[in-house]
Amino acid sequence: MASPNTKQGRVTFHHDVQFERQTTPKDYRKDYRIMTTDIFEEFAAEAITDEMLVEAAGLFSYLSLVIFRPPSLTNAELGDHVKMSMSRLRALYLPAGARCSYVRVHVDGVLAGNAFACRWDYQDRQVCWITQLVVHHSYRGRRLATRLLEKARDVNDEIFGIMSSHPAACIAACKAFSG
Repeated sequence: MASPNTKQGRVTFHHDVQFERQTTPKDYRKDYRIMTTDIFEEFAAEAITDEMLVEAAGLFSYLSLVIFRPPSLTNAELGDHVKMSMSRLRALYLPAGARCSYVRVHVDGVLAGNAFACRWDYQDRQVCWITQLVVHHSYRGRRLATRLLEKARDVNDEIFGIMSSHPAACIAACKAFSG
């Protein structure tokens, strides 16, 4: 279901019900189906609220650890969580001059992942650059990253890129943008 376009920006809702297979530790041969509700939402830059950015920054901070300490980070210890603020997230992942959007997925009411996409024109072609893709580790392996990127994709996108070297993010981008 989709809400109408407004002057404040486009908001699109995608409601998916998914079945997930789980195997219990006691009897690995039994197969249980668990129904989950996945709600995907897409927001144009103008519709992205501070509350959304605070939630996205919290998910990023929870999942991101310091694995390398450059000299400029004198207070950070290896293994510490990366601190991401709303204002820093806005500055880094929603650059001025680009047409940006935000896609997020809630699984059974919990923020499970999100993606920020930025677009601009280059030599008469539309470029889509994913500036951030995050999926909570409890929800990985369910194609959420691929589905987030599919929802972020625009019919006019011709060139794609992702600001990540993580193998799972790169594979999700290949799957989402190859069709």
